[in-house]
Amino acid sequence: MKTASTSVDIAFSCNATEDDIVTPLRPADEMIRKGVGGTFPVNWAKKKSTEDDFRTFMEQYAKDSIQHTDRKGKPKRPYIKWRATYYNHLTPDKFARRIRGIRMKDVFMVTMVRHPYDLVVSHASHVRAQSLNPDEPLGRFLDKTIAKRPINDKFLFTKHKPSFVIRYEHLKEDLSKLEGLKNLKLVENLPFTKHKFRRDRRDPASILSDLQKAKICKKYWRTFETYGYSID
Repeated sequence: MKTASTSVDIAFSCNATEDDIVTPLRPADEMIRKGVGGTFPVNWAKKKSTEDDFRTFMEQYAKDSIQHTDRKGKPKRPYIKWRATYYNHLTPDKFARRIRGIRMKDVFMVTMVRHPYDLVVSHASHVRAQSLNPDEPLGRFLDKTIAKRPINDKFLFTKHKPSFVIRYEHLKEDLSKLEGLKNLKLVENLPFTKHKFRRDRRDPASILSDLQKAKICKKYWRTFETYGYSID
């Protein structure tokens, strides 16, 4: 999460066919996927009717770009999560319980990592932008994000170890390596999504207080040690 994974998801889907599993994204990102020629979400729901409903929703959205909101002003979801077998940000542990006829040790699993400072600031900025008070100071959202469990440990540090980890800071370089390993076309299909949520483009280390950085270092110690990120 918050590692450009949506953009990479779309790039992967440009290599997929309708025999693969492609999970849905938010409507605006589905329009980006469509623009770059990615395969429309398929084989992800428990029932075909759910996928048909999602396709109908997106066909209408493509015409008027309107996503209706609920009573709290939040966009209504185009499908209910419990109706999906596979969905965006599915963890390796949950995937292992759903997949049939495949051993996890035979799965080539790709995930992504980002410097914890940058990750926390990006996540807090995203939550603030989606909140009912998007103009509130970022500090309160940073504190709430830091108080959570490490955001991506459930993808990076489970019994199902990733086969390849894409570093956010070296995104195109690592995607190029993956292209060579798996005969894919990724870099040329890489769009940019959700980047407008973060308004403050300063270096994250200058946005965070010393206390906030100390708390992040303590919580995200495995990411710092495993991937060699600096605490400065």
